[in-house]
Amino acid sequence: MSSLEKGLKALRLLSDTRRQLRVSEVAIELQLPASSASRLLKILEGQGLLVHIGRNEGYEAGPEVKRLSDLRGSELDNLLKAAGSHLRKTVQAHPVTGYLATMQGTDALIVQCVESNSPIRFVASEGSMIPAFATAVGKALLMRTDPRQVRKFLPAVLTYPPLRYRMSRDRLLTELDISRARRWTKLNDSADRGIEAIASAVRSTDGHMIGIALCYLQNDVSDKEFQKLLSLLLKCCKDVGTKFSDAFWT
Repeated sequence: MSSLEKGLKALRLLSDTRRQLRVSEVAIELQLPASSASRLLKILEGQGLLVHIGRNEGYEAGPEVKRLSDLRGSELDNLLKAAGSHLRKTVQAHPVTGYLATMQGTDALIVQCVESNSPIRFVASEGSMIPAFATAVGKALLMRTDPRQVRKFLPAVLTYPPLRYRMSRDRLLTELDISRARRWTKLNDSADRGIEAIASAVRSTDGHMIGIALCYLQNDVSDKEFQKLLSLLLKCCKDVGTKFSDAFWT
């Protein structure tokens, strides 16, 4: 393990429930001698990534961590704010539920759920994480990801028992190619819940990406209404994508 890897692993030990690091804890977690763990934390302190707060207290996140977090947060927040504003306008006028999601590893993380006056009861709550390949919004995010990376980080056979989902990675990649060409994805609900969803994704110039989805009851939407919802979804994505200089939409 390189020094860089050790430093990154040490920083990843920080969380909402662990705001301080002690030499003894880092030594155990990284399987290092206490002297090596101490040197590592001092190096991170020297770079502003940690701050030593006392002999018996250990280290906490330093100003560089906050600066980097603020950079990411403000850029992503602007993207979410713009997408959320467009999504709310669409949802208010139609019997659908809207979602915004980001990628967390191979999962889609639901960061915002927007309900209409006729909410869908099979909804994923904000904060839910679902395998990206099993959802329309997750597939939209995968659609905007380099296929070589998708092949690399997904297993050959994809399964998600709660939704009775099973598909080969190759078949998914073929589906994503088709979706990329038309610029939207569909749920294909294998759990027979009577719901459907369509989705797409936008990316800012700095690489932040969010998926935007509309979920609805199959029996409530005719073919004509589906085409209208699809047009609204694509317009939403185009408007947001244009604002953030997303070449996929311009």
